[in-house]
Amino acid sequence: MWKRLLVVSAVSAAMSSMALAAPLTVGFSQVGSESGWRAAETNVAKSEAEKRGITLKIADGQQKQENQIKAVRSFVAQGVDAIFIAPVV
Repeated sequence: MWKRLLVVSAVSAAMSSMALAAPLTVGFSQVGSESGWRAAETNVAKSEAEKRGITLKIADGQQKQENQIKAVRSFVAQGVDAIFIAPVV
């Protein structure tokens, strides 16, 4: 639980510092939406991005590593400014 809380804090801090620069686009590869915790994590990311004027692109990995790899490659191809990953483990 603490590890997840630390990740959410790091994402918020990173988004906070990025808001000082030009408008940014961030990719977020979420492992899935299988639990209330994951849904909450996604909602917090959306809320924090909106507060800071950041465009957030979210990809649902559906619990599959291959889907997350495709999402990250897509974010790179789109030229997003940062990528956050909640990895399949």
